[in-house]
Amino acid sequence: AQKCALANYRVFVDVPGGPGATETEQKVDYVQKLAESKIVVTHSAHTSFDKGDSELYEALHSGALVLADRVADPMPGLVDGVNVVLYATHEEMIRKILYYLEHPNEADAIARRGPEAVRWPSQLADNILDVAV
Repeated sequence: AQKCALANYRVFVDVPGGPGATETEQKVDYVQKLAESKIVVTHSAHTSFDKGDSELYEALHSGALVLADRVADPMPGLVDGVNVVLYATHEEMIRKILYYLEHPNEADAIARRGPEAVRWPSQLADNILDVAV
């Protein structure tokens, strides 16, 4: 297997837009960084639109490999190693990132299934309307 050279990867860990950025600049930079990402690490495998937390949805829809902090009750539809990669500790997260950097075909397969794991509420409403009509 080909060895991973971490120096070849750009890493973004910061507030989007940088210090002093307007809210609009932050949102634009966030979406741009998400679209450019091959791996996205989120804080939780459970999210709720009613609480304004859409980060996991956005990450899964980005087409990147998504790593999420394992929680007791992950969001329905998430399957570890199938459409998301779950971790319990920072050490496990780092091991998994390094593993998938060395196994890009596996990472790509999981990333391709990420968008299928979630549906935006508007898509769910459209599907319900399609069935009802």
